[in-house]
Amino acid sequence: MGIMERINYFFATGFMVGRIKYMPGTFGSLVGLGLLALFPILRSWPAIIITVIVGTLICQQEENRTGIKDNQEIVIDEIAGVFITFAFMNPYNFVHYLTGFLLFRVFDIFKPGPIDYVQDFKGGTGVMLDDIVAGLISGIILFFVF
Repeated sequence: MGIMERINYFFATGFMVGRIKYMPGTFGSLVGLGLLALFPILRSWPAIIITVIVGTLICQQEENRTGIKDNQEIVIDEIAGVFITFAFMNPYNFVHYLTGFLLFRVFDIFKPGPIDYVQDFKGGTGVMLDDIVAGLISGIILFFVF
């Protein structure tokens, strides 16, 4: 693997947490939550759009490199989904963060309705779309609950 592929893999795996054998998506979501806590600007729509575009390109590169569709190690999609979840409100306390995190994970894991449908898209788009929709649904629910 060349240097550019290593850099791509580093970001695709959420700074390597995607390599954790058990629940890599959950750990990737926690990375997203940590990044939001450190850098609240990441919940802004311009930052989210950049993350989604770059994440889609990164996912496509990983799929091209490995030949694996939606490899479990890739968690940049969960990170983007968490950013989207919290774009609808400014979490003020632990309960807000916990509720948003749990909502996102439930929708990401069980993939009801449109979430399941969009993951069938090809390439990096398909990898990212289910988490984008899960984040949108979670964010809207979170907004109305709080």
